[in-house]
Amino acid sequence: MSHLAEDQVAAVLRQWIGTTTPKLLGEGMEGAVFEVDDSRVAKIWFAGSVESSRRAAAFYDALAAKPLPFQVPRITQVESVGGRVVTIERRLTGTTVAAALAAGAVSREAAYTIVVDIVAALAAGGGLPAARELAVLGEVAPLFNTGEGFPVALARLAERRVERFRQVLSGASPTSTGKPRRSPAVWSRWTVAGGRCCTVT
Repeated sequence: MSHLAEDQVAAVLRQWIGTTTPKLLGEGMEGAVFEVDDSRVAKIWFAGSVESSRRAAAFYDALAAKPLPFQVPRITQVESVGGRVVTIERRLTGTTVAAALAAGAVSREAAYTIVVDIVAALAAGGGLPAARELAVLGEVAPLFNTGEGFPVALARLAERRVERFRQVLSGASPTSTGKPRRSPAVWSRWTVAGGRCCTVT
């Protein structure tokens, strides 16, 4: 069951499913996926933007051009309906590793091997510039600024997350300044030097 109301889903997806009752296929942290037909699904995103979904579509197109031994998602349409971002995507066939594992169809060791093989295939495919345009969970802007390296981007992300959750962190680890307690032995602030992300005490 989706935490989205059925009548809300039906209104958002009407142009694709007509008056058919929405059929939920799955739901995760980013959105809920519903059946359109045998070859397409619709994903209603909980957050994000049309632009970020279009960047994701470009990333999937670039990924699909790689000689990978497995199917990858393909976004064929991006729309904003009723204040919700909706992507129409190719319906992938087969069974998820999680479902196969739960059903006892594969062992835990075999599932581990499948995941490692997928990661290895992605790594062997080489660089993917379109990946630099993607946002991380909970944000809409790309993680990387133009020409920026991963350590710098990661340090900026850490600073944004600390600022975003400062009140929660302060409540969990109170100090006289109201800031999260940090171990001097680990780090007192992020810095970037010589193209590397490092810590200072």
